[in-house]
Amino acid sequence: MRVRVLRPQELTPALHERWRELQRSHPLYASPFFHPAFTRMVARSRDDVHVGVLEAGADLALGFFPFQRARFGVGQPVGWTLCDYQGVVAAPDCRWEVRELLSACGLRWFYFDHLPAAQEPFAPFQRAHSPSIVLDLSDGFEGYAQEQERAGSHTLGRLAKRLRRLERDHGPARFEAHVTERAALDTLLSWKSAQYRRTGMADLLARPWFREVTEAAAHTEEEGFAGMLSVLYAGDRLVAAHLGLRSDTVWHYWLPAHDVDPALAPCSPGLLLILAMARHAESLGVRALDFGKGETRHKREFANSEVQLAEGWVRASPLALPWQWRREARALARRSGLGPRARRVANRLRGRG
Repeated sequence: MRVRVLRPQELTPALHERWRELQRSHPLYASPFFHPAFTRMVARSRDDVHVGVLEAGADLALGFFPFQRARFGVGQPVGWTLCDYQGVVAAPDCRWEVRELLSACGLRWFYFDHLPAAQEPFAPFQRAHSPSIVLDLSDGFEGYAQEQERAGSHTLGRLAKRLRRLERDHGPARFEAHVTERAALDTLLSWKSAQYRRTGMADLLARPWFREVTEAAAHTEEEGFAGMLSVLYAGDRLVAAHLGLRSDTVWHYWLPAHDVDPALAPCSPGLLLILAMARHAESLGVRALDFGKGETRHKREFANSEVQLAEGWVRASPLALPWQWRREARALARRSGLGPRARRVANRLRGRG
């Protein structure tokens, strides 16, 4: 096995098509984050993005490993903090070893936190697991609704009442699966930044590259990959919006936000938007709405499946040990809840200053 490291813009059309072929070949890679378009989109905003191409012979690519390489050989998944599925896209018969791959890519250390647990070569390095929560639409929306009813769920019936209330109090509801208006995108990003600050989280959209990628996603579409800016209006008023990524079969729930006007709260506009997306998914050929990691009530109310994701780190060189300790401490703080509390305290102190 030979590994050739390229910049995303150096991938030939043949390599791009091979990546797509491998991505389509197995459900493990169904997420839009495994599509080469996501890596190229990130690479246009960052100069540290590379792709390790696993090859057997001169003309046969068996796998692709997109990553970011920082100083001292520290490696991260491409689109770190923005990418909800990570790992190597490889043929089923491709045999590779993680440490050898990292060394060939010039990495001494690699950290991951959204890697499918089923990616076996990484199994020895997986330190913790958590589910990416999924709304499985394999049987279409009507099949999903019947399944929820048999399971005793009242979510869909409750939302039908809230939709009637929204229309009664605020005007006719109108859902659009994808819009291109700049005003709608600006509103969504403004709401999302406010949400980050309100919950004591770092405003990721204040990072130039992060914002550039999200804005590019809203206008990106190619075979097997598209950004989807979905909106819900009540009358002429935008009440909820969501920017997500779509592959052939998976629509990933990515950047949602809604109007926090207390008058709208009883109508749950954010949940109504999810319901509208689920109804529309079948027309796109989408078979799953993936909510990503994180246990929240609204995810569990809709979900009927999940994908196990792993986090962990690989140390390809003893020189990487100090980085491992630092990352382990940060991961422990996140899982224990200390991280968000510390950020909220820091934000309050900065506000006093």
